[in-house]
Amino acid sequence: MRNHSGGLRINRPHKRNYQRNGAKVIIEPRKGYGRAYKTGFSYANGDIIVTLDGDYSYSAFLIQKFVKMLETYRLDFNKHAEKVYS
Repeated sequence: MRNHSGGLRINRPHKRNYQRNGAKVIIEPRKGYGRAYKTGFSYANGDIIVTLDGDYSYSAFLIQKFVKMLETYRLDFNKHAEKVYS
């Protein structure tokens, strides 16, 4: 199901599943990709913040590798932008 900005809207069963696995799900009703990021960052706390699109266009399987790179090389930022297509 699409939301008013054209993105995929999270449905309640998925929200519960994500929360059960430790994710904090924030619903942002206002339009805009940038707005969603700003809202998410305002709720985030921690030394490392990982972002993904909700439509599964980016794969999460390399997150551990990138976090290890951040820690090993004492990086401030790491951006992985390879889209995954099936």
